[in-house]
Amino acid sequence: MGATGYAHANLPDGPERDEVITLLRLGQRFAEQWHGHRGFLQCRIDEIVKTLPEPTFHDLLERLNFEAERRDLAGASAFEKVDRINGLLVYYHPSQGRKEITFPALRNVLTKAKKFCAVTIHHPR
Repeated sequence: MGATGYAHANLPDGPERDEVITLLRLGQRFAEQWHGHRGFLQCRIDEIVKTLPEPTFHDLLERLNFEAERRDLAGASAFEKVDRINGLLVYYHPSQGRKEITFPALRNVLTKAKKFCAVTIHHPR
């Protein structure tokens, strides 16, 4: 049962319930619309964050390093290199080619991914 079905079944009849259901539907449409505007790197980081129980920057770097090694062996990942000395992530964008992102910018991507995944995934706490 979705959020609107839950609200419909559990809230008493009246204008307040109708307003709550309308807001839930509007929020769902907004979330679907927003998801389409996420960039290539943001979507890849979102996928990784969804697999981490408590996503920290260190855990993200470890996973990205693993993905880069996997690319070296099988060519199956978009991430090419995690350069901890210079603080860079090198990845391959399908339409723009090889790109680099600094660790501070990557932290911002991780923060957005945490916020996005907190809305779309409900981890039991």
